Amino acid sequence: MEGNTVHTTDRISMLPDSIVHHILSYLLDDPKSCVRLSVLSKEWFALTASCPFLYFHLNWVWFCVIFRKYGNAYAVDKFYKYVEYTVSRFCEKNISAHTLNIYAKIRNLEQVEIFGRCLELLIERGVQVLVIDVEYCDKNLPMLRLPNTLSSASSLTSLTLHKCELPSSLMVGIVKFKSLKLLSLTNLPIDEGVIEYLTKSCPVLEEFFLKFCYGFKTFCVKRHHNLQKVEIYLDTVLERIDVDAPNLSYFLLENDTDKTPSMSLASCTNLQTFIYDGFPIKKFSDFLSNFPFIKTLSINFSFQITNLKLSNHFLFLRILQLPLDYDLEEIDLNAPNLHFFEYYDQNYSPIATLSMKDSSLAKRCMKCHTRKYLDILWFERLRHFLDKNSTFKVLELDINLKLIDAEELTLLQSPAYELEHVDLAHTTESSVYVALVDAVLWCCRPRSLSLVLLYHFTDKGDVVEYTYEKLLQQEDEGQTNIKFSLIYFCKDDEQHFSDLNSLLKALSLDQLSCKITFIKEEVVQEAD
Repeated sequence: MEGNTVHTTDRISMLPDSIVHHILSYLLDDPKSCVRLSVLSKEWFALTASCPFLYFHLNWVWFCVIFRKYGNAYAVDKFYKYVEYTVSRFCEKNISAHTLNIYAKIRNLEQVEIFGRCLELLIERGVQVLVIDVEYCDKNLPMLRLPNTLSSASSLTSLTLHKCELPSSLMVGIVKFKSLKLLSLTNLPIDEGVIEYLTKSCPVLEEFFLKFCYGFKTFCVKRHHNLQKVEIYLDTVLERIDVDAPNLSYFLLENDTDKTPSMSLASCTNLQTFIYDGFPIKKFSDFLSNFPFIKTLSINFSFQITNLKLSNHFLFLRILQLPLDYDLEEIDLNAPNLHFFEYYDQNYSPIATLSMKDSSLAKRCMKCHTRKYLDILWFERLRHFLDKNSTFKVLELDINLKLIDAEELTLLQSPAYELEHVDLAHTTESSVYVALVDAVLWCCRPRSLSLVLLYHFTDKGDVVEYTYEKLLQQEDEGQTNIKFSLIYFCKDDEQHFSDLNSLLKALSLDQLSCKITFIKEEVVQEAD
C-alpha cells in the first residue's frame, strides 16, 4: 500500500525565496502559467508579490485563455486591474524591482493614468531592466508620457521603449543614467539635441538602438568611450550622423529614405562590423578607408552604383555581403583574409542571418542565392571572378537558371577552377538542373559536390546519374571513384553508399526532398 501513497507536501514552496524567484522569472511572462502556479502551490501566488521580475503582456492568452468568454474591452480592463493589483502588492514589500517588462494596448485615458502610476512606483523601487511596449486602440489618444522620475533612475541598466514619450524633464533636469548599458528607442518622438544629451548622461552605455524615431535631424554622440554598438533604422530623413566613440565596434544603418545622411565616424577607428542598407553612400571606398580594422562588411544599396574596390588596407576583412546589383566584374577584392563572401538578391536581407555566420569559418566560402534567372554570361563572369580572387575553397549556389545550351560554354577554352566543395540548390524543374550542373562543372572542378533535390523532382535518378558521369569526366579515367551520402530533410539519419546503383535504388523508394553529396576519392593502385 505504501507504493500507492500520494505525497501532498508542497516541497516547491520549501525552496529559498531566491531560487523560487529565479524559477518565476522564466514563467511570469505567461499569464496562463501564473494562474496554474496558484493551483500547483498555494504559497507561490503569494510569492509573486515579492518577485522582482514583473512581466505584464496583454497577448493572446488574456483573450483566448483567461477571458475567452468575455469581450476584448473586458479583458483589457481586467488586465490593467491585474497590473495595478500586482504592482501594489509588490510595493508593499521592502524590496527593489529588477525587471519590469510590459506590453499593453491602451483604450482610454484611465488606462494611460494607471500605466503611468505603476511605472512611477516601480521606478522609485530601483528597477534595473525596463521594457515598455505600448499600442493605442484609438489614434486620438495622447501618447503615454513617461514620468519625470525616470530621469533619475540611477539603477537602470537596460531601457527599451516603444511608442511612448520621453519625460518632459529630460532636457531640463539632471539625467542620472549612470548605470545604463543598453538603450533601445522605437517609434518615439525625439526633439533635436536629445540624443546627444542622453548619451552624455549615460557614461557606461554600450549599446544604442534607434528604430523609426522622428522629430530630429541629427544623430550626435560626443566623445563616448564605452559605446560599442549602434543600430539606426530610418523611415524619415536624417541629415547628419556624427559619432565620436573610439571603442565602437558595430554600426548598422538601415535607411528607408531617398537621401543618405552625411556620416562622420572617423574617430571610430576600431570599427569591426559595418552594415548599411539603403540609398548609396557617396565616395563609399573613401568612406570605408576610415576603418582599417573592419572584419564584417554588409552593403545593400537601393540602386546600382559604380564598381566597388576594396584596396589592400582591408587586411582584417573576413565577411563580405553584397547584392547582385554589383556585377562580378565590378568587384575588386583585395582582402587576403576574406573567409566568407555572400552575393544575394535585393529582396533578400542578409542582416538577420549575419550574426549567425561564424566569422572563423574553416574554409573560405563564396555563397550566391537569387531568384533571378541567370544566363551563360553570368557563369563566364563567375569563372573570371574566381580566378581573379583565388581565395575561395567552397562555393554555395542557390539560384535559378534560364534554360540554356551549356555546350556554348565548352567552346570557351578555360580550365575549371579547383574547389574543395560545391553546394548546389535549384527550385525549378529537373531539366534545368542538368543544364545548371553543366554550367557549374564547366566553371569549377570540385573534390565534392552536393545537390539539393526537392520532392517534386520526378526524375531524381536521371539528375544524379548525369552528375555522377560529369564529375568522373573531370578526372583521369580509372583514377577516381565516387562515394555518396544521402540525407532526407525530414529524417535525422545520413546514409552512405559506395556505388551508384545502391544510391539510385534508395532514391526510388522515397520521393522526399533530400541532399546528395558526391565525394571523389583517388583509386589506390596496388603495387606489382
